[in-house]
Amino acid sequence: MKIRLASFAVALAAACASPQRTADPLPNGPDAAATELAPSGAAHQTTKQSTFNARVWVGWQDTAMDCEASARAMRQSGPQHAWEALRACIEIGRFNRGPFTQIALLTSYWDDELRARPDAPRVVGQVIANRGGDVDGDISRLQKVRMPVFTLGAAMKQPDVYKGRYVILRARLFDVKMDEKNATALLAETSMKPAEGLRDSGDVYVSSYNRSGSSSGSSTGSGAYQTDRYGSGRGSYSSSGESVYNSSGSSTSGFAKRFYENVVHATGRQALGKLPEPDPFLEPGKEFVFVARFDGARPGNPPNGTMAALTIMTYYSPGALLLE
Repeated sequence: MKIRLASFAVALAAACASPQRTADPLPNGPDAAATELAPSGAAHQTTKQSTFNARVWVGWQDTAMDCEASARAMRQSGPQHAWEALRACIEIGRFNRGPFTQIALLTSYWDDELRARPDAPRVVGQVIANRGGDVDGDISRLQKVRMPVFTLGAAMKQPDVYKGRYVILRARLFDVKMDEKNATALLAETSMKPAEGLRDSGDVYVSSYNRSGSSSGSSTGSGAYQTDRYGSGRGSYSSSGESVYNSSGSSTSGFAKRFYENVVHATGRQALGKLPEPDPFLEPGKEFVFVARFDGARPGNPPNGTMAALTIMTYYSPGALLLE
């Protein structure tokens, strides 16, 4: 009995001498994932920054049509890059065979962008200027694909309908007025149309005939009439004269060469265009193709009595008229 008590006492003493342990706490949930801190002052980037440089890319293109075809090939992989490339083809491309003028390619393959892109009016404005500035003819082609760009003539007929919409016009700059806030350009709209003419030494046979004539003459006459008391009478009349008719004509025929030249017609419509700042390259007396927002109509000078109010977004110098 003493041996058992001694064993129990030794075990109890050993238990009291060993360090005391507490129960492990129950886990509350999975550990939180580590948080990456962005560098100080920089936002956390979720997408990789684009390395496409349209200015460098356009320098690799040989012609305007090759440039457009290469830009179009990017559309499935990168629509934004494709649009930037097309703008570079039109705005900064310098090609040996001339600038981009193929408006048919835009309406055939880029109609979605023409309808949706907010900068599309600027792009087509430069193409219209490159083609010679036949605004009415080219806008009618753009409207076939429902691009929301309009002529000044249409806007002035229904100012409330077109207010706030983009218009493109060809106009001659008369003057620029300055005040404390902005500059205002006085514009007179013009229309550019081709006129046919002929030059010598061509492959077109032409013939013309001119005729002129004149006549002169003189005549004299005399007569008498007598009646009796019963009311019956008799008379006589005689005349003499002469007349001369002269005619002459000339004809020319031969081979000539057909050509076209630009003819500018004033439409009679006037506009006041607000400019963001004075521009020394806007010279009075010159014509430009303007891309503007239509702000409505206001009282103007005779004979029209009204003039358009515009906010000018950009402008381009028209090139030689392109005939297709």
